[in-house]
Amino acid sequence: MKVDMQRGSEDLSVRLDQVDRSRRVWFAVGAVAAVAVVVAVGLVVAARGPARNATIPPATQAPAPSSSASVHSDPYFHPTFTAVLPAWVVENNVPSHEDNEYAWWNSACDVPADCADLSISRYDNLKVDGLGPKLTYEAYLAHLRDLASKHILTISTTTARTVDGHPATEVDADSTKEVPSVLGCAGANCQDVQKDTAGRYVVLDMGPGQTPIVIFSEVAHASPNKAAWLAQLDTVLSSIRFAS
Repeated sequence: MKVDMQRGSEDLSVRLDQVDRSRRVWFAVGAVAAVAVVVAVGLVVAARGPARNATIPPATQAPAPSSSASVHSDPYFHPTFTAVLPAWVVENNVPSHEDNEYAWWNSACDVPADCADLSISRYDNLKVDGLGPKLTYEAYLAHLRDLASKHILTISTTTARTVDGHPATEVDADSTKEVPSVLGCAGANCQDVQKDTAGRYVVLDMGPGQTPIVIFSEVAHASPNKAAWLAQLDTVLSSIRFAS
């Protein structure tokens, strides 16, 4: 009887030890499975994107204009020129339009309220048919003042400066309405005054008997980067060199 009870006790210890090892195995398997579930959930969350309370910039947020630039050589414009142009001009690869009297670039931005353009034009006329009198430096400045008297432009400042050794006048002016073909004509290309824009127009005196060259940039008046866009024009003006 004593022997049987000892054997029974030993058998019970063996069974309990087996149960304990089995529990430890299942606990290990369960822990691995729990880690796998956590990793899987994390991957799903990451795939779905940031949490709802994360800060996400609005889709219409306008990027600031790039401060980098590149030297551009224009073989078509007369006289030919080289200038350091803003990065967004170079990124467009080629001007939106280019010939011997007129080069124009548009920033082609994703946010319409933050678009800008750059133009280098040799205006020879104010008439679409080209039958008007040949423009001079003084006549074009008088034309800008006439646009202001007709409430097409609102001139805020007029500043004398020099561009590549040429006397020039810088005119800052805003517009509130679009008026086609009144800014000036270079051959058959006549430029409009755009609606709700801030413009900086720099008129160069190219010498006696020469038509003026007008270098300007326009940007949406509501642009949060208006000052930065217009400031880029200073880089163009300080670097441009015309062939003699």
